[in-house]
Formats: sequence, structure tokens, C-alpha cells
Amino acid sequence: MLNASPMRLVLLVLALPSVAAAQAPGMYDPTPPLAPPGMTPLAADTDEPPSPPAPAPALSPIELAAARDAADDRAYGTSTALTVPAGKVDASLRVASFGGIASVSAGVVDGLEVSADMGLVLPEDGAASYGVGAKLALVKKGGWGLAVEGSYHQMGDDGGGGAVGLWSLGGVVSGCTDRECSALLSFGGGVLVSEDSASDRLPYAWASALLGTGGFRPVLEGAVLEGGVLGFLGARMGGRKVAFDLGIGILGASAGEGGALPIAGISVRP
Repeated sequence: MLNASPMRLVLLVLALPSVAAAQAPGMYDPTPPLAPPGMTPLAADTDEPPSPPAPAPALSPIELAAARDAADDRAYGTSTALTVPAGKVDASLRVASFGGIASVSAGVVDGLEVSADMGLVLPEDGAASYGVGAKLALVKKGGWGLAVEGSYHQMGDDGGGGAVGLWSLGGVVSGCTDRECSALLSFGGGVLVSEDSASDRLPYAWASALLGTGGFRPVLEGAVLEGGVLGFLGARMGGRKVAFDLGIGILGASAGEGGALPIAGISVRP
């Protein structure tokens, strides 16, 4: 047949590009591809679309809480069981009418955070503090997390005289109330030990609640130390890059002294 119709064979070869172009790009053609005599056709149509990428795994509740908050590793003044992500750095400033504290935290690896801070009290007999700390997340699974933390601070007056070294060691557990982590509850505690006397130990405990999932979230916090109670009632505004805290700080002392005053804080995590 081919010898009888050489012109028909030429027309067929010339028509092949037009046939291929008529197939819409990306459409799968189930018919075997054509091949010149003596050659094996391709095993599959090269126009077959690639397989779609696998969907990203869904975040756990505790991961959702971390992903949307630039200050997820703390309430206002106390810790949560979350840490700064690996390779990230955040800077925080918390202020009141009598002074403030500035801190920098960095995620060394996943679950390990190191920090440094400096505080200053402004009255005439004001005092300064300088310290370093670390937090290690032991568990971050599903809707809860567990971490241990420790720090060392030098505390004294502005002139540097009478400085006292203070060690702290404690732990914190945090948990979500539902799948969206509409409330992140944290409970922690530990002990403060003076460098001057190992027998001079001060236990402490705290609890906090970060409520909501949007850009405005109420914050409740309370800490109990020997001889006093500290608290915070306010809200956190912002998201994963910047978080701004504003509220009322509460101080209660066993001697009956105490009061409330406005305090604020900001955290930036580029």
C-alpha cells in the first residue's frame, strides 16, 4: 500500500504536527501515540498533566496559637510553654509609670529559646536589673505543651552598689480549649534562689489566659509570690509580626499595700 501511494504517505507525515497541535495543552489522550515505522511508540502521552502537590498538613491547635501571635511565648509578664520559632528573633518592651523592661529572645533550634533582658525602676531609689535566660519545650503536641525554663539576674541600684544575683528555675504547661485554640491557658511555677544564700528561696506560681483568635484578644494573668500578688487585666492587639498589650497592672501585698496602674507592652517578630 505504501509503495502504491507515496504521495499519501507524504501528506500524512505533513499532517502530523497539525493533529498534535489540535490537542488542547494538558489534556490526556488515551490513544497510543504514533511512531514512524520500525520505532516503538512512547509509553505514555507527554501531555498528561503532573500530579497535584500534596496538601500541607493541618496545624495542631497549639501550632495555631503560635502561628498567629508575635508574643506567643508569654502572656504579659509570665511564660507560656511556647518558644520563639527556630531562626526567629523578637524584641519586647514592657513599660509602666515607674519604669520598664526591654528584652530580646531568639529561637536557637525548634523548641529552644534564649533571651536577655534589662530592667529599670525610675524613682529616686531606683534599681536596675540585667539577666539572661533559656526555655526548653519538652512537649508541643496536639493541643498542649510543656516547657522548663531558667534564668540568672543581677539586681541592684543604678550606681551598681549592693547588686544581688538571683537564679530562677521553673516549668510551665499550656493547653488549648478547642480545635481553634480559642483560649490558651497556662499554669506555671518555680523557685527563686539568691546567690548570697542558697537557703534563701522564694517559691512562686502563676496562671494566665489568652482568649480569642483574632486581632483583639483579652488577656488575664496572675502571679503569687511570698508576700504579694501581681496581676494583669487587659488585651493583646496585633498578629504574627507585631503584638501590642495594653491593660491594668495590679499589685497586692500582704501588708495591705498595693494598687493598680496602666501598663503596656509591645513585641516585634520580623
